[in-house]
Amino acid sequence: MGVVWHGHYPEFLEDGRAAIGKAFGLDYADFHREGLKAPIVRLEIKYISPLVLGDAFVIEADLLWTEAVRLDHEYRIRRQPDGRFVAEARTVQLLLGRDDRVCLFWPDYFQRLRSRWRLGLTGDGHV
Repeated sequence: MGVVWHGHYPEFLEDGRAAIGKAFGLDYADFHREGLKAPIVRLEIKYISPLVLGDAFVIEADLLWTEAVRLDHEYRIRRQPDGRFVAEARTVQLLLGRDDRVCLFWPDYFQRLRSRWRLGLTGDGHV
């Protein structure tokens, strides 16, 4: 068909999530060090226009503030160079502790990150 298979889009989203995670101190190495896991429990993708094989594209990712103990990300994929949106997506990740139980309260590590976020201190995010 000459278009990118729809099943590749979650991989593209993961690239965006990993980049923002690294910037905010929320990458898998940080989770492992803190004894946490963050499985995706919800994935929504709205396909707007297909990527054609060979298209260059940009992934925009945002980590959304929430009081709930979870990580909410929103994504936009835009084709380059015209900037046309090809997909919008959202993921929700729950936090699991060392015992693999869902965290009901923000772990200390995340509380420190959230405090920095409230103050507008972003960047490498490591605390």
